[in-house]
Amino acid sequence: MKRAMAVLVPVLLVSFLASPIAGADDAARALPANGRILFTHCDDASGCQIYTSNPDGSAVDQVTHAAGEAVQGDWSPDGERITYVSFTSGDTAIWIINADGSHPRQLTPNDPDSDNYWPRFTPDGVWILFTNCFTEECDGGISMIKTDGSAMQHVTPNSHDSYNLADMGPDGRLAYMRWHVAGVKMAIYVSSGNGSHEHRISPPRLQGWYPDWSPKGGRIAFTSEVFWERPAPSLYTVRPNGSGLEALTHPPFPHSDVHPAYSPNGQRVIFESDRRYDDFCCADLFVVSASGGAPKRVHLPFDAYEPRWGTAPIVPTPGIAARQLPVASGPPCAFIRKLAVFGDCSIRQRP
Repeated sequence: MKRAMAVLVPVLLVSFLASPIAGADDAARALPANGRILFTHCDDASGCQIYTSNPDGSAVDQVTHAAGEAVQGDWSPDGERITYVSFTSGDTAIWIINADGSHPRQLTPNDPDSDNYWPRFTPDGVWILFTNCFTEECDGGISMIKTDGSAMQHVTPNSHDSYNLADMGPDGRLAYMRWHVAGVKMAIYVSSGNGSHEHRISPPRLQGWYPDWSPKGGRIAFTSEVFWERPAPSLYTVRPNGSGLEALTHPPFPHSDVHPAYSPNGQRVIFESDRRYDDFCCADLFVVSASGGAPKRVHLPFDAYEPRWGTAPIVPTPGIAARQLPVASGPPCAFIRKLAVFGDCSIRQRP
């Protein structure tokens, strides 16, 4: 990928950042209704795949059937497509698929020298941000590619500076996590859409990771205790200027709440938690008010990870019984060796 992306396309990036959609005032637009959620589930029969369901856990549908497994999904803003990471081609690449499971296709080319993770649609649905990793520690940078696989280019420096997991706000700014900047092990940073004017917004003590913008752009949710390096990661929100830090969840020690994602209307946050498992083997999805409070479990027929909340229409399910599937099978890092670096699987193994 370093060879494929050696030539930057600054004109394209400037054009994107100046577009009315990327810079529009989200507060002036009506927010969409909450639709279906997506998540990763892994089992011995299918490996790790992307699933969708209604927010209450009903009408579960397996979207991907990837031979090389599929993880880290994200919805397009219109709810019609899903981007994800797959190993089907023999490399760690960004893929896209229609939400009904049709027409899966690889977007980023294979490259033996790097891997691609954490795809996120931009608010206009035209681009996908992703992280290009050079090492097992994922030293690399934020890149972007159009949904048709064209115009791949760097956004931040791609020279082992460790820019990871970018999410774009409604005004075109980026939130992402970075390792080891000015003595801070991990924190959340905000910058302009081209990576300039960067500033840290999460306190060093929290070791913040996995940022997600609220739909109106007023707050950013994130997880503390990067990759479970310390017990009891939990969720926080903060304003894009670093003020107004608030705890969103309080998992029972030493359990974990991770991977927050705002609902399309901005009123709720979905996340994964192992709070029901004494052996930390597995996780369920929970929903909490965006202002905090008691989380409510999403009643899926199995364990689930890496949730995202989209706008795809709710599927009516009158009189339809839930599918009987394995209760718990374990997190993606227990199935895919490459993912173990992004979480301590020694305490998150399959039962």
